[in-house]
Amino acid sequence: MQLTRGERMSAPAPLRPIAYAAAHIACERGADGALRCRSRDPLAPHDPSLARLFRAAVERNPAGIFLAEREGANWHKLTYAAARPLVDRLAAGLIERGLSPERPVMILSANAIDHALLTLAGHAAGIPVAPISVAYSLQSQDHAKLKHIAALLTPGLVYVADTAAFAKALAALDLAKVELVATRNGANIEGITSFDQMPQGRAGPALEKAAAAIAADTIAKFLFTSGSTGLPKGVINTHGMLTANQEQLAQVWPFLDEQPFVLLDWLPWNHTFGGNHNFNMVLRHAGTLFI
Repeated sequence: MQLTRGERMSAPAPLRPIAYAAAHIACERGADGALRCRSRDPLAPHDPSLARLFRAAVERNPAGIFLAEREGANWHKLTYAAARPLVDRLAAGLIERGLSPERPVMILSANAIDHALLTLAGHAAGIPVAPISVAYSLQSQDHAKLKHIAALLTPGLVYVADTAAFAKALAALDLAKVELVATRNGANIEGITSFDQMPQGRAGPALEKAAAAIAADTIAKFLFTSGSTGLPKGVINTHGMLTANQEQLAQVWPFLDEQPFVLLDWLPWNHTFGGNHNFNMVLRHAGTLFI
């Protein structure tokens, strides 16, 4: 029997069975009347290092596509195996530059493979990264929020995807003692390091020592609030916070490991949803992120 268009539209959609964790909830009402609920399931043991989370993903899925970035009609794809040496050399270079929580990496540009590699390099080296809202650079007329953030961070390195696009923002900052790194339109310009030339560090004992020293309270990122009620405020994100979050998600959403994890996502990495929840979920499950 042939269904009419109306019958097809009103028919219930087929549902796919999804494996969720069983709800084991304990609730207690306090003397103040507040009802406090918690999971009875303890957080599973896990490694509190984003650097080692990335390395585990490389070992688990070396030939798998890690990142894919649109280039016109095509996709530029990077496997986990290809990403590992790039991240290691970048991380070694960051260590050699003497960067630290007091002189972190400040990233002004949008989601991209180079942005991801630099972020992972910071994680591997134990050096915080600070992804900043692109709007503060490209839409602001006075760059007040950008200048405020730079003054708080005192970055040792600033990265932009394109020096031409970010020219006004860069001119608004005092970069006299800051290394500027760019992917495009930075080659052969005095005072600017091309991203392709940046991975000059040699992965070795210094990198392994830094990676081994990463603990739960090691700072992974500085994220900034929107500044809707004033100037943006810095929020410390530690390796322990972010890895615990992924372990929680893995425990309540076991379906994430039932098949290869593929995510198409546009959420900006300067926000915790896109940059922490989604990006690190891809790492945790050795999946693929289409940017």
